[in-house]
Amino acid sequence: MNAASNDAARLRAILDSAVTAIVTIDSRGIVHAANPAVERMFGYAEAELIGRNVSMLMPDDLARAHDGFIARYLATGDPRIIGIGREVTGQHKDGSSVPLHLSVGEFEDGGVQYFTGIMVDLRRQRLTERQLAREEALFQSIFDSVPDAFVVTDTDRNIQVANPAFGRIFGFEPGEIVGRPITALFDEPEEAALHMSSAPSLERQQQQPQAPIIANFRRRNGERFPGEAVWSEVRDGANVGVGYVALVRDVTRELKRETATRTAQRLEAIGQLTGGIAHDFNNLLTVIVGNLELLEPRLSDDAQLDLLREVKEAAEKGAQLTDHLLTFARRQRLESQKISLNSMVTTVADLLRRTIGANIVLDVVPSSNLWMTRADPGLIETAIVNLVLNARDAMPVGGRIVVETRNAILDASGAELIPGLQVGQYVVLSVTDNGNGMPSEVAERAFEPFFTTKGPGKGSGLGLASVYGFARQSGGQATLYSEVGKGTTVRIYLPRVDADDSVGPTGRREEPLPLGNGELVLAVEDDANVRRLTIQRLTALGYEVEAVGDANAALRAIDNGLRPAVVFTDYMMPGGISGLELAQRLRAQHPEIAVLLTTGYAGGLIDAGDINALRIKVLMKPYRQAKLAQTIREAIDTNDATRSPESASLI
Repeated sequence: MNAASNDAARLRAILDSAVTAIVTIDSRGIVHAANPAVERMFGYAEAELIGRNVSMLMPDDLARAHDGFIARYLATGDPRIIGIGREVTGQHKDGSSVPLHLSVGEFEDGGVQYFTGIMVDLRRQRLTERQLAREEALFQSIFDSVPDAFVVTDTDRNIQVANPAFGRIFGFEPGEIVGRPITALFDEPEEAALHMSSAPSLERQQQQPQAPIIANFRRRNGERFPGEAVWSEVRDGANVGVGYVALVRDVTRELKRETATRTAQRLEAIGQLTGGIAHDFNNLLTVIVGNLELLEPRLSDDAQLDLLREVKEAAEKGAQLTDHLLTFARRQRLESQKISLNSMVTTVADLLRRTIGANIVLDVVPSSNLWMTRADPGLIETAIVNLVLNARDAMPVGGRIVVETRNAILDASGAELIPGLQVGQYVVLSVTDNGNGMPSEVAERAFEPFFTTKGPGKGSGLGLASVYGFARQSGGQATLYSEVGKGTTVRIYLPRVDADDSVGPTGRREEPLPLGNGELVLAVEDDANVRRLTIQRLTALGYEVEAVGDANAALRAIDNGLRPAVVFTDYMMPGGISGLELAQRLRAQHPEIAVLLTTGYAGGLIDAGDINALRIKVLMKPYRQAKLAQTIREAIDTNDATRSPESASLI
């Protein structure tokens, strides 16, 4: 008896401490016993269950069928759930559902058949499963939406799964790449081995995150592209390595943008240097040309005159050279007007067809409804000629040149790839050839002045440089794309102007070459040689001349009572006051004094309308005596002495 009691006590202790709910019922479904875990699971105390049908722990649909299950088993022996575990849903005392795993056993005692149900609460498991499902869905969403190629490999670095972006970047269908080694994605096997061997272990990743590596990859179609890659080891819960993950970003666009930015910065620096050199060179040419013109009337010997003319021609070629340099440096004065590129392209192309050779086809593809733009027509024509002749030279055995116009709308991403351009609307002129093309190291320097791959005497290296400078000074940009063996395309982007834009050509009036009538000219020039020559040239034209070396001296002279008819001033001068600032002060304080500005480059005076706003004339160095006579006379005769000082402004 004691042994039986002890066994019962031990059994009861086991049942009471069990975390699983245990219920014993008879063949009618009446509860005879329930352990404490039942209350924790369903909310019913044992006393509430004893003597009642176990169906009270079930939702209505299952409760109605439960007694039938028992009766059918007793009649047929069909086990259904006897000895077979299954997942079912119970019902808590508060009416909530309780997911559980149910196993049923049977025994007989005193001729009565009993069933014991062992129930495991699955609520925590279900919660965990839902959390895992959410996390998996989140991971899948991230995996699918990441714009970079994301791959998972096994320990042998064979690809097991890849995201959709991988297919877009590398060109593979999802199933094509599974099982293939990730090294097959690299352009060079040696590069693949080098980078894969450097994939860090988990410990090293935690100590110091891996820096991205740049490598060359290959798409399914064989195209190479630069990629930024990060590798990482994957370990399971037991800290055992199970594979690797890799993230590969196509950085083609970023590298192009960086290259374009570096090129633009380099050209900007070269432009600053070039502009200064051209300005100084123009001062020298001014002295040379001016003295030659003063000397010419004094010579009567034909041989000497021939020599003098040769020197003048050489000086004029030097002036043309500085014009190219100033165009590149964006310091050339533009005669801008509203133009249609279509008509200009067609006209210039008709002329060029006669000179480029019979073995070259020149096609013009004008855009319909092309927008208007504002630019210097002469420089546009020069740009077209330079580009077409460059294209011709790239096709020594013949080929095809296409000159095309089109409208372009640049959004933020497009403008990002073309440094110097803002978001907006542009008119694009492109010249394409199918010639030799250029390697990248040559293409990157193509816009630099004096850079040329042509032989001696076959090119100055200033054609593309002047095209670039013209485009930048016009508020646009020039770009070049070239592939060896395929050809080259140069594009000029010019800002769109409205069709009703009233800006017209500034024009230059051709006037007779009058002499002075003894008017006083105040010459302001810091270069002593140029200043001395200026005095001689103006005196020869019939003017009285006072000369000073800077703007401060000029202002002091006027403050002391000097009243010249015109101030003839250089643009770039020492002393802190430029010729332009001097002009502003004079127009504000002494509008009766005309101003003639001379310069080797226009610098900030790019817009002819701005020059007109100050009512001043501009004479570009180096200038001929005839041009000096004409322009200084115009400055005096057209000066409006009644203009109010308030209307003057500095640009």
